[in-house]
Amino acid sequence: MLKKIVLITCLLPTLLRATSVLTPTRDDSDADRMLIFNINNPLAKGECGVLHGSVSLVEIRVDGSMWVKAQYPAIYGINGCEKNWRGDKRTPLGKYHVLETRKKSLSNPSERNKFGGYSIPIDYPNREDLKDGFSGGDIAIHGGRNGGTLGCARVLDGTTDAPDFGKENIAQVAQFVRKGTPVILMDNLAPELLGYEGQLLGDEPTRFWRNVLSDDIGRKRLRHWCSEYQMHLSTPTPVATQAQNVTVSVSGVLNNDKRYVEKHLIDQMPYTAWCFSNKMSDKSIVFEFPAERELRRLVVQTGYDKKTPTMEDRWHQNSRATAFRLSFDRDSIQTYEIGDIRNTQVVDFKSIVHTKKIRVDIVGIKPGTMYSDDVCISELNFE
Repeated sequence: MLKKIVLITCLLPTLLRATSVLTPTRDDSDADRMLIFNINNPLAKGECGVLHGSVSLVEIRVDGSMWVKAQYPAIYGINGCEKNWRGDKRTPLGKYHVLETRKKSLSNPSERNKFGGYSIPIDYPNREDLKDGFSGGDIAIHGGRNGGTLGCARVLDGTTDAPDFGKENIAQVAQFVRKGTPVILMDNLAPELLGYEGQLLGDEPTRFWRNVLSDDIGRKRLRHWCSEYQMHLSTPTPVATQAQNVTVSVSGVLNNDKRYVEKHLIDQMPYTAWCFSNKMSDKSIVFEFPAERELRRLVVQTGYDKKTPTMEDRWHQNSRATAFRLSFDRDSIQTYEIGDIRNTQVVDFKSIVHTKKIRVDIVGIKPGTMYSDDVCISELNFE
């Protein structure tokens, strides 16, 4: 179950106007934690999303690695994002900082339900916002139940209203942050930049966020960097089989849907996948090279490594391949099992193989929680 969503909402102007332009004392270069808000439900015509997103609590360790401590669903301003003026009911985008952690009165049921016990103001408008003529203020991260948020970000405990909606996770966020903690608010971030709860970020996204934290980066530049990163991912460096003009064919595609075709097996994008029906009698992939190749290992990422705009986790919902029978030239056959985990797995062959053609039969499947007949593989390749 997704944890409750953190929302950034507008606080009462009389409470925060005096603090909304304060500059935090903490230097970004010394930051050992940050919040990353991803607004990942874009509207038509490229506008920012209104409803769903997420917040990642990221710890920066002594060795420079970045650990995703927790992730919660979040919702944003009722009119979307990219705030321009006071009262537009939009959430700002850019790099900000926590001003303080303010605990709302828990004795007042109205305040308790509205903010979930906490409101955490950030320093909107920052220098770039003021230079561009943006107005407004009193933007904060908060919890609370019922309804949306006027222009802030709100953290929730789950996806349905409940008596204690938005109280537990906002409390965790309030404990995690301190004055000066960087807060990144962006739309449609690449999944690699967010990682997954309980995992370390990869080397490339770690370098990306290191640059963001160490630089006096503004909203426009941050958006450009994020766009460049997404573009880089959409045109991946060819892997070994692609470089050799490999031909990949499969026994079938789920519902003949172009979103699930075989090219996704070698595109180095884990949030795309080849999907097929478990009801198929033939569940196979065939790789053909223009010339005989020496191969030593199988590289595979099972499942559909994707989350929807409403934060549904397709990896758990769909079935995953867990065992493969590999047939090579000269009638050589090897069978391998892999773990039911969403990370990339490397499996060394029992012996070096020289072959021009490989047939992969899926002989083991772990049922999904929702779509047990739909089986997916995000990546499958050879080295």
